[in-house]
Amino acid sequence: MFEFKPCAAGCGNGAITGSNLCGLHCVDRDTESRRLAMYITERKELHNLCVSHLIFKNQDFSSREYYGCNFMESIFISCSFKKSRMRMTFFDMSIFNDCDFSNCDTQFLSFGGASLQSCAFQDSELVHLNFCGAMISNCEFSHSNLYNSRFNSTQINNTQIDDCNIKKVFFINSIMKNVSLKYSNTAEAVFEYENN
Repeated sequence: MFEFKPCAAGCGNGAITGSNLCGLHCVDRDTESRRLAMYITERKELHNLCVSHLIFKNQDFSSREYYGCNFMESIFISCSFKKSRMRMTFFDMSIFNDCDFSNCDTQFLSFGGASLQSCAFQDSELVHLNFCGAMISNCEFSHSNLYNSRFNSTQINNTQIDDCNIKKVFFINSIMKNVSLKYSNTAEAVFEYENN
């Protein structure tokens, strides 16, 4: 779990790494976003990083290791996390547009309530991930292991989840339109609760 240092403004959000303020109360959000993008790209392994409420565009965050990091309520446009290893990292309520998480090794990530548009997650280990309440559109998950992940109350549109391991994946109360599950083991996924 990431270390929590509260924002000095008293809002209840976490202070971003290297500051006493959160991304909403920092003096210059763009400057802080650039500073922390550079901080990430200068390192191969990151622990307890907090970059919540910031905006990242055209950043290469790929081939890194992330442990217990907080990216909640941030915006990512054309960013790459390709070939990264992630554990216990949080992207809740974030916005992703044209981002790449392909060839990743991830466990225990949360994208709860996030918006994901035109993102790639294919050829990845996506084990025990939370996408509950997310809005997913035009994304690619094919050839991935989604074992024991959650997509409950998620809106999924125009998305490929082909040839994936979806054993113990829950899609309870999800709205799925034009979603392909070709060659995935749908019999081992849970789409609705059984009445006992």
